[in-house]
Amino acid sequence: MKKITFLLAGVLLLIFSTRAQITITSSNMPVVNTYEIDVIDTFCTGVSIGNAGASQSWNLSNIATSYVESSNWVLPSSLAGASLFPTATLANTNTDGSRDTYLKLSSTALEMQGFYGSFPIIGIKYAVFNPTYKYVQFPSTYQTSYNGTYGFDVKAPFTQLPLVDSVKLNISTNYNVIVDGWGTVTTPASSNLPCLRQKNATYTIVTIYAHSSITGWAPYGTPQKDTTIDYIWFSNQKNFIIADIETDANGALTKATYLQSSGNGVGVSDGNQYQNKIGIYPNPVKDNINIINVPQNSVILVFDMNGKIVATKLIMSSRTSLNISALKDGMYIYQIFNKNSEVLDTGKFSVIK
Repeated sequence: MKKITFLLAGVLLLIFSTRAQITITSSNMPVVNTYEIDVIDTFCTGVSIGNAGASQSWNLSNIATSYVESSNWVLPSSLAGASLFPTATLANTNTDGSRDTYLKLSSTALEMQGFYGSFPIIGIKYAVFNPTYKYVQFPSTYQTSYNGTYGFDVKAPFTQLPLVDSVKLNISTNYNVIVDGWGTVTTPASSNLPCLRQKNATYTIVTIYAHSSITGWAPYGTPQKDTTIDYIWFSNQKNFIIADIETDANGALTKATYLQSSGNGVGVSDGNQYQNKIGIYPNPVKDNINIINVPQNSVILVFDMNGKIVATKLIMSSRTSLNISALKDGMYIYQIFNKNSEVLDTGKFSVIK
């Protein structure tokens, strides 16, 4: 009888420990000389963000593979843009060399200070956030909430408009964050990890200015407004984000990510089996569709459902974007050809305004 009692007590303790609310602190964040491999799904078929609240079980096992990104966590001083971020204590660098993100980790918060590397508009090389973006507040537990603003100005030479010699982007973002649930999360790589879910709502306005010797700086076009909501799962059993699902203002899923693997060391080669897979996202799309892992000098053609070409672009880098804001709501077909006129990829996406 005593043995049965002990067994029951052990089972109850196990159940309680896996379902009890956890707390996330700075000790649960990435550290220098580690790597992570993340799987990204740009179609999100069958993926659901689930419910908010206490003692939830989030099943994200339907996240599929559109492409994979690997990155290293390193000392900021080891990177080319370190002088721009003198107070950074941590940096994340993509192993494809596309971008370095600089952060400051303290006992009270993980703050993003900016990035150095490629930017999907006009060849910008870096951005310094002012003020910084508080990504996680410590300690974090159920119902922890905070808000803030961050932004940056960037300039770049630009000669694609008559009389214009450069352009400037002013990006201003307001954000509201709340830990809206706790429980366990399951992904294709992990099962029933104790976790907190953090909801990050960001509201961004991008204003473009063009400069000429005649007019000086003047607004160009209409400011672009964007709302994004990220649902992020943190666990005290991993020092990395377990999963991240991004939605638009209407709640449509645009991207889902999960942690495939992680470990000590840098220079990751694991996971590159998907690194060269072409990706098209988001889907559905409103204004700009992103294209990744495409060889230089390729061409993308977009057709309506009647077979008429409605958009085209020469692709000059492995990551680019195509503006489809002029397209009407509906389904479209795309084809990507390399410089030898060979078809690299064919697919569909929908436009929803």
